[in-house]
Amino acid sequence: MKIAVAATVIAASIAVVGIGAQARPQFDVVSIKPSAATTPMSIGPTPGRIVATGVTLRLLVQYSYRRSNGRMYLDDQIAGGASWLGSDRFDLQAKVEGRSVPIDDMIAMLQPVLEDRFQLKVHREMRDGSVYALTRTRPNAALKLSADQTPLVNTGQPRVFNPNGPQPRGSLMMSRSNEGNVVLTGAAVPIARLANSLEAYVDRTVIDATSLDGLFDLRLEFARPQTPGADAAAADPSAPALFTALQEQLGLKLEPRRAPVEFLVIDDAKRPVSD
Repeated sequence: MKIAVAATVIAASIAVVGIGAQARPQFDVVSIKPSAATTPMSIGPTPGRIVATGVTLRLLVQYSYRRSNGRMYLDDQIAGGASWLGSDRFDLQAKVEGRSVPIDDMIAMLQPVLEDRFQLKVHREMRDGSVYALTRTRPNAALKLSADQTPLVNTGQPRVFNPNGPQPRGSLMMSRSNEGNVVLTGAAVPIARLANSLEAYVDRTVIDATSLDGLFDLRLEFARPQTPGADAAAADPSAPALFTALQEQLGLKLEPRRAPVEFLVIDDAKRPVSD
């Protein structure tokens, strides 16, 4: 996993506030053991636990520390640290017992685990970097204001989606078309939410530079990005790429720019003592 560090630091470092300082729940059982280098890497939540197999500490850091917009740091937005952070493999299981903990909280609960077991020390800072700015190209495109402009309220409670009912206000949902294309459907969402979601399909941070206020209903369909080893023949050859679809369907454009980018810097870490 490569580490790219921009040369210009343009803002003072901001200390990372660990989850422990916010009195969040802790895991009841944590196990960390060395893993074979040939083990396929995987990490994710299951009911009541997070299981990681064959992962590096660098990937654990990327998974558990999130940017201010809630998304994972991209590969080149994690800097610093010794070379073993990207080569040594570990198996991790972290479990809570007898209670239900939201997935987002469980992910954040990994932070003090890494800080304790690996003596991990990190900080955030802003650096000059490459971004995409989401801008407008055609004001009359099929990007329409939602009929209901009532401000969205975040209650902090998980929402239950009814697959047979209308899409909840404030949600941006991803699905697949019959041809296998990616379909993003938004119901009363701010454009910043769309910019945030587009980061999953490009190689850099996306910022909202549209100056569009309000809540929008939208639908965007584009060709599924190809990954190494994927069956290219299964892709829809007539589907537009993301950059084209944005312009044709929503009158928006991804424009390369330089801007402040949030980095997570690894200051120190030590190999853990095996369980």
